[in-house]
Amino acid sequence: MSWKTPSLLLHNTAVNALNRTQLVYLTEPADWVIRETGRALAGGLSSAGGPKMRISAATWGIRNSVIHFGSLHTMLWQQGIRQVHSSNRAIGTIFHLIPGAARNQHLPALMDSLQLVHTACTLTKRALIESGMAGESIRVIPLGVDPAVYSPASDAQRDSLREQSGIPPDAFVVGSFQKDGIGWEAGMAPKPEKGPDVLVATIVEAAKHLPIHVLLVGPARGYVMNELERCDIPYTAIGHVSTADMVAQYYHALDAYLISSRIEGGPKALLESWASGIPVVTTNVGMVPDLAEHGRSALVSQEIDPETLAESLVTLARNPSLAQRLASFGRVVVQAHAWPRIAGQYYDQLYRPLDPTL
Repeated sequence: MSWKTPSLLLHNTAVNALNRTQLVYLTEPADWVIRETGRALAGGLSSAGGPKMRISAATWGIRNSVIHFGSLHTMLWQQGIRQVHSSNRAIGTIFHLIPGAARNQHLPALMDSLQLVHTACTLTKRALIESGMAGESIRVIPLGVDPAVYSPASDAQRDSLREQSGIPPDAFVVGSFQKDGIGWEAGMAPKPEKGPDVLVATIVEAAKHLPIHVLLVGPARGYVMNELERCDIPYTAIGHVSTADMVAQYYHALDAYLISSRIEGGPKALLESWASGIPVVTTNVGMVPDLAEHGRSALVSQEIDPETLAESLVTLARNPSLAQRLASFGRVVVQAHAWPRIAGQYYDQLYRPLDPTL
């Protein structure tokens, strides 16, 4: 799953030269969050009667189009700004900024190559403005979710999935579905922004009071698995899951979802948990301040504090009525974030202003 996947890039370049679709979403070759977001956005545009969007990992061959770079990583190439043909207009999505990251040096130059910048949360917009970007060029549009894919499970579905996954029926199951290790291999080196150390510390504290079982979905989780084993915490690791349908089923096994990140652009799991009827315990990152309300749709820790997060997990386990209220209100909130609605915002605020013919 390397960034260097010549066959995919060559195939995409050939398609670019032959297919003159006016709207192209640029992704990384890796079949992970950015590519899945592009597929969901394209589907949302189609459902809303919007323009056709094509997904590509290559820019070569694209002419007279609106190109939407799906992440900061897709805008950079060989230690510089990725160039596109002058006939194109470009939009760049920047989900989050990591303080001190080497790639941040390219942010000023990006403004010369992008007509608009998109981010999913107000926190990142503030960080972009502080980095020198003009606020009037930045559009904040949250991520979406497909409620037809992510939906609550029946008791029978929940029990069946737990049995298949080897999870004890009396366990309090906490989910973490992300990539929080560096690279695409074992992931033994943690990504600090994703808070894998916070995740482990929270689980260890909560396990003093609850029969915790952790369900891990996503690649490069070696650091978390190693630490859970060292602390004698039971877990089930599913590994990389490539489609939304496959990810969605694992929410059905959960009692709670834990977001332990220090920095986020989303995360998608906030909306996916709500759509799946799962209560959320989270740090105050990414879209959380924009969309969540503490005590009503999630339990939000204002600090990156494992003890506070653990206390919230214990509260949910001991107060089923609270867990149900959080899950129910989350289901209400998420209705406004179905992908066709969110795709309409992309169209109105990003695509149509750059090409009224779309």
